[in-house]
Amino acid sequence: MVRLYGSRIASQHDRGPVGTVLAIGEAGIEVAAAGGSVLLARLGVGGKKLPAAEAAGLLGLTVGTRLGTG
Repeated sequence: MVRLYGSRIASQHDRGPVGTVLAIGEAGIEVAAAGGSVLLARLGVGGKKLPAAEAAGLLGLTVGTRLGTG
């Protein structure tokens, strides 16, 4: 299970299919959502709160990954 901390709206314009990782950087992971995108700043992985970019590496997430598909 992954927990989300410090998430916020990044854009209110459609940016791609819902659940698609759009960007990974210092500010976090940007993910497409209905009507825009959200920025995930920190993720809880293995009981630790990590910066999203670090968590992305541990989880094998890359730009274009579609979350929630399996």
